[in-house]
Amino acid sequence: MCWYTTICYFGTKIKNNDITSIVTNKEWKKFVKNNIATRFNSFSVSNKTGYWHGDKEKTHTLTLIHKADPKIMNNLINLAKEYSLIYKQDEIIINTTKSENFIEISKL
Repeated sequence: MCWYTTICYFGTKIKNNDITSIVTNKEWKKFVKNNIATRFNSFSVSNKTGYWHGDKEKTHTLTLIHKADPKIMNNLINLAKEYSLIYKQDEIIINTTKSENFIEISKL
């Protein structure tokens, strides 16, 4: 059976005319609780440093390992749209790769 790894990149820099602000850790945690955890049972989130159009910014990543399911991708696209609207982001990147050799270790 094939598994997929999907990583979503959420930038935090908000530009509004000449004023720049960021999505705070508190706002990100609220988004995870209210928007991500309500859609997915198993996932990981982490903080990274990213660059968008040459500008350095704090970036949050969401990683899902899943089987093929159109509902998952639809949920991710809707999630990205929500984040983009709430935090005035230009773009959310969703990258999915197929894992041919996936090993799952379960408790015995």
